[in-house]
Amino acid sequence: MRSDTDTETQPTKTPAVAYYKLVRTLKLSKFSRCFEGILIFIGVLLSLGSGVVVGMNLIILGNVFDSFAQTHPKVLWHNIAVASIKFVVLAAINFVAAWISNSSMGYVAASQTLQIRLKFYQAIMRKEIGWFDANSTGNLITLMSSNSNKIEKGIGTELPVFLQSIAIFIASISLGFFYNWKLALFSLASLPFLLGGMMIIGICMIRYTRLETSSYSKAGSIAGEVLRSIRTVTAFGTQKFESDRYARPLELVRFIGIQKSTMLGLTTGFFTSVIFSSFALCFWYGIKLMLDNHSKPGDVIVVVLGVVTGSLSLGRALPGMRYFYEAKAAAYEIFQIIDQPTKIDRCDANGRIKTIEGSIQFNSVSFRYPTRSDVPVMENFNLHVKPGSKVALIGPSGGGKSTCINLIQRFYDPLEGQIMIDGLDLRSYRLDELRKQIGLVTQEPVLFAGTIKENIRHGYQDASESDILEAAKLANAHDFILEQPKGYDTWISEGGGMLSGGQKQRIAIARALVRKPKILLLDEATSALDTRSEKIVQLALDRACADRTVLLIAHRLSTVRDADEIVVVSAGHIVEQGNHDQLLTLNGVYAQMLVRRPLNIYHDARICNEINCSSFHRRLVLVLKARRKLRENKSSNK
Repeated sequence: MRSDTDTETQPTKTPAVAYYKLVRTLKLSKFSRCFEGILIFIGVLLSLGSGVVVGMNLIILGNVFDSFAQTHPKVLWHNIAVASIKFVVLAAINFVAAWISNSSMGYVAASQTLQIRLKFYQAIMRKEIGWFDANSTGNLITLMSSNSNKIEKGIGTELPVFLQSIAIFIASISLGFFYNWKLALFSLASLPFLLGGMMIIGICMIRYTRLETSSYSKAGSIAGEVLRSIRTVTAFGTQKFESDRYARPLELVRFIGIQKSTMLGLTTGFFTSVIFSSFALCFWYGIKLMLDNHSKPGDVIVVVLGVVTGSLSLGRALPGMRYFYEAKAAAYEIFQIIDQPTKIDRCDANGRIKTIEGSIQFNSVSFRYPTRSDVPVMENFNLHVKPGSKVALIGPSGGGKSTCINLIQRFYDPLEGQIMIDGLDLRSYRLDELRKQIGLVTQEPVLFAGTIKENIRHGYQDASESDILEAAKLANAHDFILEQPKGYDTWISEGGGMLSGGQKQRIAIARALVRKPKILLLDEATSALDTRSEKIVQLALDRACADRTVLLIAHRLSTVRDADEIVVVSAGHIVEQGNHDQLLTLNGVYAQMLVRRPLNIYHDARICNEINCSSFHRRLVLVLKARRKLRENKSSNK
């Protein structure tokens, strides 16, 4: 594993949950086009119209009840027939309005959710690396999937029902006041209880939604981490421990679900009790008004049914309101990331577009990682790498070697000082164009699910077939690729599980070389390989280093001996600097490192003469060489 990261990065932190923050309603349609805006208007209008149509049924129903007072059968039959036709017409209108409104809102919701997911993903892709240090991968995945689904449900299937229910409530209550204001006013005594209940359930649903999302995010982060490291988990037999760790946030989700169900059950029971109590009181007061000749039977029916229908529709609006508020709460977290400015934006069109030569210069650079601002990683760091030269960084773990590579790629910006490429400040370049001229090979190659050809082309999307072949040959990968079942079209799984470590590393080298970089960064590219694979990969790296600036990090000192310059880095400072011979002459830190690591550097007795080491070490090398030859002779005799 790369050692610098042990002290230079911070464990992932998930931002604190903000329970009651919502986006504005209009912002839910932020990415809608003009056509979709028209559909939203039509959907809202027809949803409200559909609710008004339901209220109009009460007028017809009141007329029917008044018709029962007619003693002539023909008049009664005529009134009933006319009322029936009106009911059919209103039913047809309601069908068309509901169909169009639901279809329109469903289309807009699906389109908006797609745009939100794309914008969210694009926003994540534009974030600087420091942003990912402070944000959990599992949380981001949950936001992209779970929160997007909540938005789609809240503004799609449930919103028309919510609007229709509100329209029914307003229309029914308005008709009640029109026909008999005394009875309508009496019936509204229960309205404060209903509205208060709606407010309480809305606040509770927002809080439960935030807690639920946070718990799912933690569970997703744990699952992703474990699945990415499944070999390590299996090797150490920690499946039970990891299962328990995954279950803890899910147990919180279960507890939240129980609370949510209990709250919904209590609210539903409360609403039902209030509605039927209002129903009884309205009938009692309506009969009293009829006996006092202050109202007709039909008017009482219209008012009572209006109040009952309005109250029931208000209860029916509860689920829709819940989903709508959940959508606004879920959208807040997503839009917060979409709208958040990026500190280091690779898509920023401003900046120089220039073919670089490869000169690198650190001028009094000081740096601390954003998530560990109290730990200095670099202090007044100065380094000059000439174009076309090969410079090796060595030193203890956490000294700042990998930080140099991170800063050259502008994953982070220094707190003080400047990093210069060809004499120009790194921040003056257009970032995406600059990174196209930098190749990177890390200790653990990351391969994507796809063909070998696609993985190599990942380094340069416009690479031709000949470019891919040339890069593979240069990386010493061409021969083993041809031995695969389908050659360059052989499918490999995520991480390249079917390939050996050396093969994966050579594909990673080819991916870095296919873009023909002016600067090649090697971060312990051979440290995780066995001796045989290391020799093959090292041969590929030697080819790759020709005619370009190379900055390499190595813990095996045998790989840096031929570097033009060796830089010993410790605690963010340069301790020694020079080529192999110069540093041996100094007999300082580098020479002592060679003495302490004889098994890594003493490939032949010739190097022993270059180091002012004890005769014990010389004898040790000779003994090791003798044992190696003895093993080789035995194997050849077999």
